[in-house]
Amino acid sequence: MKPSAIPQGKLRLTGAGRLAVSLALILLIAGCASISKVGELSKEVIHKIHAPHSGLKPYIAFARFEDTSFVRDKGMAAIFQKQVADRYSQKCRNTWMMTPENPVFPNFLFNPPKLASGRIDDFALAKSGRQQGVYAIVTGRLFNISGDHRQKGFLWFKNTIPQVNISLAMAVYDTETGTKLMDRSEVRSFDVDDEDFDAIRQKNKAGLAVLAGLIRKTAEDFGDRLCETLSASQWKCYVSTVNGTDITLSAGSRSGLKPGRVFEVYAPGKLIKGVNGLRFLERGEKVADIKVTSVSQDTAAAVLISGKSVSVGDTVVLPS
Repeated sequence: MKPSAIPQGKLRLTGAGRLAVSLALILLIAGCASISKVGELSKEVIHKIHAPHSGLKPYIAFARFEDTSFVRDKGMAAIFQKQVADRYSQKCRNTWMMTPENPVFPNFLFNPPKLASGRIDDFALAKSGRQQGVYAIVTGRLFNISGDHRQKGFLWFKNTIPQVNISLAMAVYDTETGTKLMDRSEVRSFDVDDEDFDAIRQKNKAGLAVLAGLIRKTAEDFGDRLCETLSASQWKCYVSTVNGTDITLSAGSRSGLKPGRVFEVYAPGKLIKGVNGLRFLERGEKVADIKVTSVSQDTAAAVLISGKSVSVGDTVVLPS
């Protein structure tokens, strides 16, 4: 931000006035620099602002992304999904996740449960995720890929530019409640040359390579938003088994749990029925405090230290 110049000979200031103007200009310039610096840093630190470091890593899962475009048989949705996951892991390193590349990939993630309307059954998906100890589930779809032409230039200098339009959507489900933590869809348009435009339309090798590059560019932004969304959310896991006084949690050393750590336990709350068959759960009342006694890679043993008995499926969170 550059202050406007003051014409010489037009205005006379006293010594105090000159000092005041000088200070104002210094503060203005410093302020502009500070705003610019904050703008540069905001995307990198937003998750640290919203989620103080707890040493705990959320466990998220990617359901297989769907493709309803004209290249649905060419693996473009898988490219979209992989780029989102890669970008997310770069931005939010304090996490671990399950993707379709995992050799043990649950069927409910490969084929997410659907309602009669054809949309994902949020409640059933969340229930299956809780049973697996998953903190959040990411779904996505490559809706459509279309092409058109736009005019570029002015008057007799106008020319026609081919354009590729890519429609993408992604949602993130909280497994505790079945509600959406994120629901994002957008259409991105890219200018391409005539050769690439025809190659994409023909679905040949060169065209698919160009299309994959455009999808990767778009997916990076989805990965950034995913990091911001989940970093602002509360860490949680679930009670997976109860045997007398022995309690097993759905998270272990891979999630950052260590012996001696204390957590609060909440029972499931009221079931809420929405329109079109949708169902959601509220968080119920606090039922207990527990302490971790030992950990393995993906589970932890805990004991009750106060409160009522706990049940399978109860939510385990950090003390408030």
